[in-house]
Amino acid sequence: MADMQNLVERLERALGLLEAVSHASDTHCGYGDSAPKAEAAPCVQAFASLLAGPVAEYLKVNKETGGDVQKHAEMVHTGLKLERALLVTASPCQQPAHNKLSDFWLPC
Repeated sequence: MADMQNLVERLERALGLLEAVSHASDTHCGYGDSAPKAEAAPCVQAFASLLAGPVAEYLKVNKETGGDVQKHAEMVHTGLKLERALLVTASPCQQPAHNKLSDFWLPC
């Protein structure tokens, strides 16, 4: 049980780092591209609809179940939020700067 809590805490810290990188890259993709973002890229929109639809239902059902099932669902949700942050960071760039992309793979 403690291992699961530690994992959730690590994922939450990683999410915070990814969100910080995402906000920083909103105006800079690593190549001096500071054009403002228009609307979200199609992949981000599709992922958002996935999160708002089936994933939201999955979370709701697992929250009602409670216990370890709920904790697992929360970890899955944290992972999906991390994936969304990666999509948001990478989508406005033709190719993200190597150092920014490699930051995603560092341990928390």
